[in-house]
Amino acid sequence: MLDKLAAILEELDPTKPIIACDVDEVICPTAQQFRNYLAKYGYQYRVTDPWFQNWVIQTPDGRQMTREEIDRELKRWFFEIAKDQTIYPESAPTLRKWQQHAEVIILTNLWETHAALRDEALTAQGITQPIAYWQGNKTPALALIAKRHRAVAFVDDNVRHVNTVRETLPSIEVDHFIADPEIRALAEQTKAQASSNTWEALDKHLCNWLKPL
Repeated sequence: MLDKLAAILEELDPTKPIIACDVDEVICPTAQQFRNYLAKYGYQYRVTDPWFQNWVIQTPDGRQMTREEIDRELKRWFFEIAKDQTIYPESAPTLRKWQQHAEVIILTNLWETHAALRDEALTAQGITQPIAYWQGNKTPALALIAKRHRAVAFVDDNVRHVNTVRETLPSIEVDHFIADPEIRALAEQTKAQASSNTWEALDKHLCNWLKPL
């Protein structure tokens, strides 16, 4: 994964600041789309955690699903809706706006089997920035980015990624972004410099960060 990320960074200007932006719950309203999928097929669910695998989900015949079953269902769901997965309408123009002053990359955790589908879906909706696919803790990715760029900002919905980056890479500007109100209410306390719930607020934060750079 680091090799692929390094190859992307080689194509960017290291003298510019860089913004690394997540996809799920940041660019895409993924939680709501998963709710819609469950309702479509008759699943009952309770949103009990920001992580889908920890939701309480029952099959149409009333059996509670295990975490492993939910993970498999997520993969099936993504294959079904990938080409039609919507984005927050403000995201594409805002990413392009930031590119006037900084490099912008997409840093997302996703199964490799689904990467091509995500590429196609995002590109079709105007998300043309380079996409780096990752698995697990994003801190090593941010550490590599910080070695090449003089200033780094990171946008993510996962509080564990956010807090780990703040603890280990304190020079990075972090925005803990969650637009979905139900998911946001369940999130743990963030250590990020900002916590946005709209693209307008996120844009204001990062534009203020970019001004003196």
